[in-house]
Amino acid sequence: MIKVTQQRNKNMNKILISIIFFSISYSSCLDGYYLDDCGNCWAPYCYNSINEDKKFDMDENECMEKDFEWIMPDSDKHIYYNKYCDGSCPKNFLSDDCGNCWSGFCYSFFSKGLDGDPAHSVYYDLNEQECQNYGYNYYLPNNRFNPYWNSSCEVKDNDKKKYIYLLPAALIVILLAI
Repeated sequence: MIKVTQQRNKNMNKILISIIFFSISYSSCLDGYYLDDCGNCWAPYCYNSINEDKKFDMDENECMEKDFEWIMPDSDKHIYYNKYCDGSCPKNFLSDDCGNCWSGFCYSFFSKGLDGDPAHSVYYDLNEQECQNYGYNYYLPNNRFNPYWNSSCEVKDNDKKKYIYLLPAALIVILLAI
């Protein structure tokens, strides 16, 4: 009975790891971002209708406390969602080789972030000058350390042959390691 239970647990662990592996392998947007029909990832934002200011770095609770409007990406009110399907991008965004839009960002690296945020905080509302005034680094989206730049490109038919066995081989290695 104990051997059967151990084997069942081992099988369940393999299934769980497989699900996690495939979920990570095929996810295309950062956590908290939403994929539109054009393949772009957009974040929700806080909208102040009085001055038409949009804050991507404010969370929903803080937004609601200030009596502003929380705009979800799949809403008709979102300024970017499903509006850049032609390869163009909004101001201050760059289009990668896949045709997806990405914005630059301010990164605190090892310094403490703003308003009590921890080190390694990312800010999208700060421009390059504001970022540098805080002593942080500003990165354009096409920076070589940005893991999302060109991350959702379709593999060309010629290249598919090279990679067709990569995912199953990686899965086999993981399953054998368990």
